[in-house]
Amino acid sequence: MSLPRYVGTGDYEPTDWNTVALSLEGTDDSDPENGWYTHRLTGAWQSVEVRLANVVGSDELSVVIAGAESAELRLRIDTLISAFSVDVAPS
Repeated sequence: MSLPRYVGTGDYEPTDWNTVALSLEGTDDSDPENGWYTHRLTGAWQSVEVRLANVVGSDELSVVIAGAESAELRLRIDTLISAFSVDVAPS
């Protein structure tokens, strides 16, 4: 499942993901005012704001999802982020 489906917009098509990928070029998570790509997902059940930005100097992506009103959607968002997160153990 994907976040768009959970809010009720259906699945993203490859062209949708291409747009997201192109929009991430030049983002910088250290610039909170202008460095983030913001996209609103408005579906049949909920509406959330997704903010994405590259972590400059790494292969990581910062993700912020705001506006999830239901406990079920918050849990699904937390599960999705946890599933795709990489925990780096201190050396």
